[in-house]
Amino acid sequence: MDEQHKIRRRHPRTPLSAKVEFFVDADIVTAKTVDISDGGLQITTFAPVRALLRVTEESGMITEYETEMIWARKGSDQQMIFGLKIIDSDYRVLEIASF
Repeated sequence: MDEQHKIRRRHPRTPLSAKVEFFVDADIVTAKTVDISDGGLQITTFAPVRALLRVTEESGMITEYETEMIWARKGSDQQMIFGLKIIDSDYRVLEIASF
C-alpha cells in the first residue's frame, strides 16, 4: 500500500484472518452506467450497497454486523477484494487471532 492511502485512513488497520460470510441485500439496487467495453461496464449506484457480515472467531463465536460496501477491486490471482464499512452503531472491535 502506498503512503497516500495510509495518510487518508481514519482508523489504524490490523491484520486479521477469520472466516467471514457476507450476504448482499436482495433488494434491487438502482445504478447508472459510466462506460462500457467488450469486457464489461462500469456503474455507479445512488445509495451504498448494504451487506450483512458474519464473522466466525477462532473460539467459534459468531458476530454479525450491518455493513456498506465502500469499494471493490480485482487483486492478484483473479480474486476480488472488497472494502466494507461497519454501520452498526454499537459494535465491538474484532480481536481475533489468526487461524
